[in-house]
Amino acid sequence: MFVSLGIANVVNCLMLAMAAGILRGVSPGDLSLHETHRLLGTLLGDGAATVFALALLVAGLSSSGVGTLAGQVVMSGFMGHRVPAVLRRTVTMVPALVAAAMGCDPTQVLIVSQVVLAFGILPALVPLLMLTSDRRVMGEFAVGRAARAGMSVLAGAIAAVNLLLVVLQTLK
Repeated sequence: MFVSLGIANVVNCLMLAMAAGILRGVSPGDLSLHETHRLLGTLLGDGAATVFALALLVAGLSSSGVGTLAGQVVMSGFMGHRVPAVLRRTVTMVPALVAAAMGCDPTQVLIVSQVVLAFGILPALVPLLMLTSDRRVMGEFAVGRAARAGMSVLAGAIAAVNLLLVVLQTLK
């Protein structure tokens, strides 16, 4: 797991470094994913544009896989529910397929999906805070008051940022 995360980190850093060098002077909000793909093809050739598209595809597939696996572990391990893999994968793919079928702008869909995903942090963070603070569950390893207070502030900050993201996306 650490090896794959390390490789993903290196790939992401290389992509950022390449983009910073090639797209110098271009504001990040100025280019959609389609325009970025086209620009990379123009500046570096079709191979670079293809690598960019493949990198986006692999990033999407890996994040979907991790999200699906995490959901599976939570559902089966903590809640005792077993959802068939085909149903899980179908449910996770439907929003992307609907957006593609409707011809939505991929850049905007990506932004909105990240805002929606950010809301998933809080429902996971609050039970985690409750479990790690509970001496009946954690025994001597339960977090103390200071850590609990810090995590509560963090959860509140995440909720505030999520709300801000929704407001900003609504105003567009």
